Amino acid sequence: VSVPGTVTRRTTNNDPVADAGADQSSSATGTCVAISYGTAYSCDDCDSADFSLSGSGTADADGDDLDYAWAITSGSYGTLSASTGTDVTLTISGIGAVSIRGSTSLKRASSS
Repeated sequence: VSVPGTVTRRTTNNDPVADAGADQSSSATGTCVAISYGTAYSCDDCDSADFSLSGSGTADADGDDLDYAWAITSGSYGTLSASTGTDVTLTISGIGAVSIRGSTSLKRASSS
């Protein structure tokens, strides 16, 4: 049995334009107690801060479905709620800077 049909094939594809929203920052005060005379400090009294990260502003001119990936690239005080997905939460516990990389790519269909 055969079914007639039409297949349209694009020969070019535009890259998605990533938009993670505006920069965010937070400031907090806390008392850090020296553990030793070295550089180690205990910042258990420092407040944590949550940041909502969203790739929902990302656009693809071709209307393709997109995958999103998030990673902490520097800093030791941050955790992400997930490494994939359009929206994630970054929680920073302690004092210090954390750098995040958000990326998007075209969702690829899988076959078996």
